[in-house]
Amino acid sequence: MKLAQHPFPFSFFLPALFLFTACEKGKLEEEAPAENEWIYNTMEQHYLWYDDIPDRKQLDFKLSPQQFFASLLSEKDGNEDAHGRRHVFSYIERKPLATKALSETSPVYGFEYAVFSVEHSGTYYAEVLYVLPDSPAEEAGLKRGDWITGIGENRISLTDYISLGTGNGVTYQLSRYDPQRGLVSNGSVDIPPARLVRDYPILKDTVLHIGGKAVGYLMYNTFTSGPGNRDETYDEQLKEAFRRFKTAQVTDFVLDMRYNGGGLLNCARLLASMLAPSDVFGKVFTRMIFNDKNRWQDHTTSFFNAAAMSSYNLNLSRLYVLTGTSTASSSEAVINGLIPYIGRENMTLIGERTIGKTVGSNTFGEDNDYGWLLHPITLRISNADEQSDYTKGFAPDIEMEELIPGQILYPFGDPQELLLSCALQEITGQTALRSAESAPAPSLLPPLRLVGLSIENK
Repeated sequence: MKLAQHPFPFSFFLPALFLFTACEKGKLEEEAPAENEWIYNTMEQHYLWYDDIPDRKQLDFKLSPQQFFASLLSEKDGNEDAHGRRHVFSYIERKPLATKALSETSPVYGFEYAVFSVEHSGTYYAEVLYVLPDSPAEEAGLKRGDWITGIGENRISLTDYISLGTGNGVTYQLSRYDPQRGLVSNGSVDIPPARLVRDYPILKDTVLHIGGKAVGYLMYNTFTSGPGNRDETYDEQLKEAFRRFKTAQVTDFVLDMRYNGGGLLNCARLLASMLAPSDVFGKVFTRMIFNDKNRWQDHTTSFFNAAAMSSYNLNLSRLYVLTGTSTASSSEAVINGLIPYIGRENMTLIGERTIGKTVGSNTFGEDNDYGWLLHPITLRISNADEQSDYTKGFAPDIEMEELIPGQILYPFGDPQELLLSCALQEITGQTALRSAESAPAPSLLPPLRLVGLSIENK
């Protein structure tokens, strides 16, 4: 079950009924690609905003499936992020590329990055956000906070930065940020050819002993249960991490979902069940509401029971969550689902406003021969109190922007890392957790403008 991607582990469609004369039907079959007929019928039956689909006579059934699908979408489908960029939630994809994680079927170098334009120059820099384990990028020694300033002997162009994360073997020119000198050359790195890389959810888990407290920290990057269908390898790794947190008797917890765009709802349910107060076991986690043609599908999901969670549940009464402009969907469902039990006043969000994805989707097309998978929005999601009022995203209690030129990106779990440092200050009351040189000094850098994040295209 995925939110705003593939919310259910099954696929189906109920064709809409249309009355045509034999002549009209024959003409339609002759002129309209079969794929578009299937797309139209599926959307008419299951799309949450099916009332907004244009009249059939206004549609061009000769368009490509991607164009035709886009022509059916409602203006309510999606929203704008904090930077004014619009995100559309429903999407269509070819079957050979479909998977739970793009990096598991498309060859990649295995890192994500932020792109900055160097004003008035036509060139770009990329700052590494994170590197996936067992990837070509990790093998080459690339790490969070590295600046990529060139490819081979050339500067990065508009065409280059779009495909920076995949290709044949490549040499990147690197720089590092020096508080006294700005960006300085840091040699080069040879990246092996792109290959299939697993999109591991856990990028860091650790316990920090600071100010007499044991603080659990988890960088959870995607809600994926395992590398294959019905595979729970990653869920088991998540439970083992929480077993360690429980053994360490953590007193406070920092959940890092700043880049987490969502995934399987059952993974969100598992994570929330291990964070929540122990009296929530078996209670409602989320409510799913479908369109008026499919109200029979309305249902609730519950927290796991006590027997399943006894070795992992932390029984938290307060939670610190690190968020960003890519935090969405199942990440937001964890926050919203815990509010009735922890209380919004006991949840401290640090970072930037989240996307605001209060809807989920079904996957259609897995069992036919059309070669396409549809992921239309089909349902609304709320918490146990029937609240889903975060369409504009969850606003952070403490707003902090990490992608400011001159801001050092420390490793995840490092007490000096910007967002984690803020959380630790809130937890311990200590204010000297970051070095003085961590503060940005933009005057030492060329004029840079943030263009976007590679993870926004995943």
